Amino acid sequence: MLREVPKVRSLVVSATSLVVFAGVLCTHGTAFAQAPATGTPSVEEGRIRFVRGIDLYKEGNFRAALAEFRAADSAAPNWKIAYNLGQTLFQLQEYAGAVSAFERYLTEGADKVPPERREEVEADLAKLRPRVAQVTVTVNVPSAEVLVDDESQGNLPRATPLLLSAGRRKITVNAHDYLSETRVIDLAGATSPTVPFELKPIRVTTTVTPTEPKETPRPLPPPPPPPSRTPLWIGLGATVVLGGATTFFGLRTASKNSDFDAVLNTPGATRKSVDDARSSVRSSALVTDVLGGATIVAAGLTIYALVATAPKTEQEAAKPGVTAFVGPASLGLSGRF
Repeated sequence: MLREVPKVRSLVVSATSLVVFAGVLCTHGTAFAQAPATGTPSVEEGRIRFVRGIDLYKEGNFRAALAEFRAADSAAPNWKIAYNLGQTLFQLQEYAGAVSAFERYLTEGADKVPPERREEVEADLAKLRPRVAQVTVTVNVPSAEVLVDDESQGNLPRATPLLLSAGRRKITVNAHDYLSETRVIDLAGATSPTVPFELKPIRVTTTVTPTEPKETPRPLPPPPPPPSRTPLWIGLGATVVLGGATTFFGLRTASKNSDFDAVLNTPGATRKSVDDARSSVRSSALVTDVLGGATIVAAGLTIYALVATAPKTEQEAAKPGVTAFVGPASLGLSGRF
């Protein structure tokens, strides 16, 4: 059962277009059959995609048909597919692409193109060329990429102007280390405008965050010199001397007390002799008490000097605190904070 082919707008009568496509399909089949054996997989893929593109074109799905024709031409390049590309691009109103496809068809086909087909394509080109503009894009950097409607058109500078369809076009220029620039322009057919671009370099700004100056640690004060042990030796000597004197006068007081007892027990002793003996005992006892008190004081100071002047470890010396010191003629306090 034959399926009805939907009607589409074409450059030629619909029936004629179908015949043309059928003819191209047949000629492509011959071209594929004559391809080298090494390209067989690609040729087969090109054949499948070409047939699929024909079906999509008949259904009016021009965008999908264009994709299939391009895939077929990529898999097995053949100048005859350019005719199908031109027809499809014409339907999509991509006039610049249709002009390029038809020109390729006539150039690469040369004398292989049938006279009636050449006449038809040249008639199409006569309609298409007034609908395209030749745009020269200039830029201030040595190498930049140009995009038209987000599709890359290669790098600048170009040997030939850009062939763009009439209408509103978006042109973007990119370059490494430069800010991209985009312009939207309305192009009239059969014009040759120049569109200059002035790209600005990307400025890399370095933000310097001020850092607070680090506080220089204060050096630790030198440890105090070890305390002099002279007071210890002086106190020790004084204690020994005073202790000896106390002992001496204690023995002397005991002797004087014995003499006083003897005087009291002597019959006929005079009052004066008794008073002299008692006074001698009292004087000796007083000297003994004074020397004994001095000995106790000297012994206490000696013990304190022994503790205060004892050597300390480094950790103990580094700890904060208050230390008393005793000198030959002075007393004081020293602190570490």
